[in-house]
Amino acid sequence: MRLITCFARFRQSPFSALVLPVILPFLLMPLATELSVRLLREEGYVYLIYLPLAMYIGMLLVFDWLAIPGIFLVLCLYYFPRYDHFQAVVIISATLLAVSLGWKGYKVHAGKRWRANYGGLSLMQVRLLWLAFLTSTIFILIMQLVAWSGIIASEGTVFPSGLFTLNTLLNFQSLFLSCVTMIQVFYYAIRCMRKPRFARVVWSRMKKQAAAVSGYELMVWSVLLITLLVVLTISHKDKESLLVSDYGMPLMLPLMLWSAMRFGHLFTSFSGLCC
Repeated sequence: MRLITCFARFRQSPFSALVLPVILPFLLMPLATELSVRLLREEGYVYLIYLPLAMYIGMLLVFDWLAIPGIFLVLCLYYFPRYDHFQAVVIISATLLAVSLGWKGYKVHAGKRWRANYGGLSLMQVRLLWLAFLTSTIFILIMQLVAWSGIIASEGTVFPSGLFTLNTLLNFQSLFLSCVTMIQVFYYAIRCMRKPRFARVVWSRMKKQAAAVSGYELMVWSVLLITLLVVLTISHKDKESLLVSDYGMPLMLPLMLWSAMRFGHLFTSFSGLCC
């Protein structure tokens, strides 16, 4: 209770608007990195979904340009211990450049409406264009230039030296998929951390989207989802099982479509993160 009270007092202080954008990336970056899925290949490893980029954009949606210092500091903390100083500076600069260009383009295109509710449809096309597709594309192109220059070794790393390669395609897919599906989750989570009362707004929106759903239907959906997750987890130990291959994960699609149509996009997004 003391911790909650101290946080509430800090949030009401005039310094919170400047300190929170710096503190939150240090809390969210380990979570985003841990939940990101990597695949090890002979040419190096690739990401199947890369969540830190969605976290950066979620910070910008809440704090605007005030989020950049916190993102810069957490990138320094993450990359300097893993690369030499020059390589770390290049990677950090490339990341900030891609995020900043995508964010600036979004604000120019959206105009004064850029702060509109993220779940609304009025700016969906603009957000998909700038915050998902173009930001991911710019990031991949910049990192390709870095890999081509030889500053960072391409073998055994996540930076493939070829634009039209499978590794590059998978990395782009991981960035784009992360931005499409997870920006909204980070956006609402960060807003709730900034103003805990906003959690009531999120809850009311989820209830409104699923107004015609009965508790029985939700229970049936939950049981099917848990059963499928248990089956996929158990089958993962058997390398000869078809469920371990690409035939396993598409079984989630009918349940996610059911959730999106009946329970709403907010519930589906948060349940997808839990899965």
